[in-house]
Amino acid sequence: YTSYAGITTARMTSFISSLSSCLIIIIIARSATKLTTSYHRLVFGMSVADTIGSLAIFCSTWLMPKDMIYQQFEGAVYGNASTCTAQGFMFFSGVLGTFAFNTALCIYYASVIRYKISEERFQKCVEPILISL
Repeated sequence: YTSYAGITTARMTSFISSLSSCLIIIIIARSATKLTTSYHRLVFGMSVADTIGSLAIFCSTWLMPKDMIYQQFEGAVYGNASTCTAQGFMFFSGVLGTFAFNTALCIYYASVIRYKISEERFQKCVEPILISL
C-alpha cells in the first residue's frame, strides 16, 4: 500500500469486491425466497461485511490524518484522527465479519452435505449458535 501501484491495485480490487458484494445483496433481496433460507442469510451477511471492509480498503490513504508526516506512503492524505479511526473500525469489523460468515457458511455446507441435516433443523439448532458467535 505504500506505492501508487500498490494503492491503485488495492483500490481497484476492493471496488470490484464491494460492487460484487452489492450485486449479491441485490440478487438475494430480489429473489423469491429472500432471507428465508439459512444459505441466503449467511451469504447476505458475508456480502454486507465484505462491502464494509472493501470500502475501508478502497479509501486507503485518503482517510489517514493529514497533519502527520508519512514518508513511506505516496498516496494523497486528506483525513484526520477520527476518519482514520472510523476506517480502521470499518476495516476490522468488515474483515472479521467476512471471516466469521465464511466460517459459518463452511459449517452450513458440512452440516447439509456431509451430515445430511435438513434446512429446518439447521435453522432451528445450528444457525442461532453461529449467528450469536
